[in-house]
Amino acid sequence: MRCGLTVVALAGALATVSHTAFAAGDVKAGRAKAVQCAACHGIDGMSKLPEAPNLAGQTEEYLVKALNDFRSG
Repeated sequence: MRCGLTVVALAGALATVSHTAFAAGDVKAGRAKAVQCAACHGIDGMSKLPEAPNLAGQTEEYLVKALNDFRSG
């Protein structure tokens, strides 16, 4: 479960925390943002919704691309 939370926290941090905050290791901000991600992607990164992809088990390359695509619309 800890691994899933880490993925969700990382995804939240990459998606919404400024580069400065992420580079500084703002774990508190990342966790706060991850709560929004967990609503659809699950607390452990395993989605319960068919339209939301799983985050757990994805490669770093996949997550970075998906988050950048999401950010850019």
